[in-house]
Amino acid sequence: MEWLLIPISMLIKNFSFSLPGIIGTLPVYLFTLLLFFKWVTQPDLFGQLLVSRRVLIGTFAFGISQLIMIFYSYQITNRPQDTSGLSTGPVNVFLFIANLFLVYYLLQVVISDQHKALGFIRSLLITYVVFGILVLIPQIVATRSHLMDGWVNFLGRMFEAEHQGRFDFYRHGSYATTQRRVNGFSQEASFLAAMIGIVFLPIVMAAIKNRYDYFSGKLHQRQWFYWVLLIFSFIVLFFAKTSTGFIVIALAVVILFFASSASDQRRYLKAGVVALVLLVVLYIADPGVQAILQKYVLNKQGTANRLGGTIALFLTFLHYPLFGVGRGYTSYYSFLYVPKSTIANPEYFMTFVQTGYPDQSVWGEIFASYGLVTIVPTFLYLYHKVKTALNLKRFFVKQTDSSSILYVTILDSFFYTLIMFAVLAIFTFSWNDEIYFVIFFFYIVIINRVSGELKIER
Repeated sequence: MEWLLIPISMLIKNFSFSLPGIIGTLPVYLFTLLLFFKWVTQPDLFGQLLVSRRVLIGTFAFGISQLIMIFYSYQITNRPQDTSGLSTGPVNVFLFIANLFLVYYLLQVVISDQHKALGFIRSLLITYVVFGILVLIPQIVATRSHLMDGWVNFLGRMFEAEHQGRFDFYRHGSYATTQRRVNGFSQEASFLAAMIGIVFLPIVMAAIKNRYDYFSGKLHQRQWFYWVLLIFSFIVLFFAKTSTGFIVIALAVVILFFASSASDQRRYLKAGVVALVLLVVLYIADPGVQAILQKYVLNKQGTANRLGGTIALFLTFLHYPLFGVGRGYTSYYSFLYVPKSTIANPEYFMTFVQTGYPDQSVWGEIFASYGLVTIVPTFLYLYHKVKTALNLKRFFVKQTDSSSILYVTILDSFFYTLIMFAVLAIFTFSWNDEIYFVIFFFYIVIINRVSGELKIER
């Protein structure tokens, strides 16, 4: 069953915008069926599922504070059409909470031992390879020619998530053939870049750093495979043509460099020089490469709405620091607090004014929506998990058996994931997609289980 979690999580297309929250997507139903199947076939596993008092108190405080602010925000807004609604808003809060428990407990009953953890990681890598061959490579071709437009458009219509009210992104059948940028199945290119950086690259980088092969369970085997995946990811991120993609590339390089040994760092420096020279040559010789680097790196423009929306979200938080303004209610406040100097552009008046101001920063959305009553307990929870993970790593690095090396690799991947999320959340991406909860709770389940077995501080 662990082999199904990541493939299911990739099905992010919203099949109905009229349904509230996550119940408009397929994974939540499939995950519910998987959990029910586990309950029927292995009911003894569910006797081990406990909810701590602190989690219950935190969840209750989150739910009550959100309901209060949703009712308040709905009363004062003059743009109710941009909110999630007085009935849908509370339902979305309930669904968000229920989904967190669903994914966590599903991971807890599925990832029950080391063998299951390895199966999950192998599934993640195989899914990425298949996704790369069937979806990403054809989309890369589509950025340069029309040769594979038919296939890309077919997959786009079948599986591609879309922004509501942004037909201009998908008018040719797919974002990739309309914008000539790689987006996978995500709403836009930057969302794919975030998914690659947070979900897939940390697993790959940890394998390279520790020279560990997830398929054989041994050291120094198939390292070429992980290097191919890393370089392929960089190529995909380049042709996504988004500043988020270039940030992911830079973060991956920096993380891998500083996490590696001194001898590896010297080799990476030499490889970096070669790569930089090759990039300069391509920049000079290929007008297409030159245009991408000019538009998205060297001469980045069109960031007024992103900057203005981010500032507006944090100003919203400063005005409502304790409880936030409610999940799905930030649009009204973004219009209220956005700096006027950032709105003099066509996208603001032709799109945002008509359909609502989308959240332009994940951190801004979290702070503005949920407030300190949710953020502080969440950060404390993460702090304790990171502390436990560090204690576990100190224990395992002293061991030489394959199981210990596997856990060191998984823990490294956990740290890389947190770094990627912390940086990329300055910008916006679809962080509510199931795949992010699945990968996060995978690490949490591993940390909880192993620390419990070893009696290491949690």
